[in-house]
Amino acid sequence: KNRIKEDLGFDAYIAYTSHAVEALKLPEFVATLAPLTTDTEEFGPVEVHVADMHPVWEKRRLESAVAISDSEVMLAFVRDIQAPVGIVWDHLTDPAKRSRLFASDPAGTTVADDGKMGAEGTYVCAHGKMRIPHRIVDWIPLSQYTFHSEGPFFRNLWQFRLTDLGDSTQLHVTVGKTRFVPPIWALASPVWRRYTRKTIINGLLEFITEVENSQATHAASGRQLPA
Repeated sequence: KNRIKEDLGFDAYIAYTSHAVEALKLPEFVATLAPLTTDTEEFGPVEVHVADMHPVWEKRRLESAVAISDSEVMLAFVRDIQAPVGIVWDHLTDPAKRSRLFASDPAGTTVADDGKMGAEGTYVCAHGKMRIPHRIVDWIPLSQYTFHSEGPFFRNLWQFRLTDLGDSTQLHVTVGKTRFVPPIWALASPVWRRYTRKTIINGLLEFITEVENSQATHAASGRQLPA
């Protein structure tokens, strides 16, 4: 309906008509925006003021990031993976592939989110008959995601964070302190920590091997890597 993208090169924008600016008394606000006259079939030439939303997105997209404070960290792991960030992200967000990190059975996602991962999506971590939901609370594509793990007698917070190193990627896995139901806290806490540490160390080895093998296959076939 307009030529804003073609004329100004803005992929994402908000356009304010001059009439709206006058009615809302926003002259100072639009002084920093790009002026443009665009033709419309309904109203003919219309004067607009256009805000490029891409810089706004870049500035604010990390503001919602969930941080696990040092005092709340139970375990932390850092691993370098010889694959671009797109390949690592693809494996880290694929329900079947990420299950290797938890030595769990591939169980997909909950029916409610229709498999569309993002904030409020939920993976299912399956261990035999036990199903542990991993409810996503923070989702920044190609950068990090954070989720609540809510078992029958415990809950904690996990975070996967990626650092793009070009041809390789650094993966940070942070596990928050686990809260147990009161009667078993004293007994379960040290045992759980040892179990989780061993599981993730072994899981990371298997996961990274799969990612790097996948990258080698992509490179050999010449297929385009995920963006």
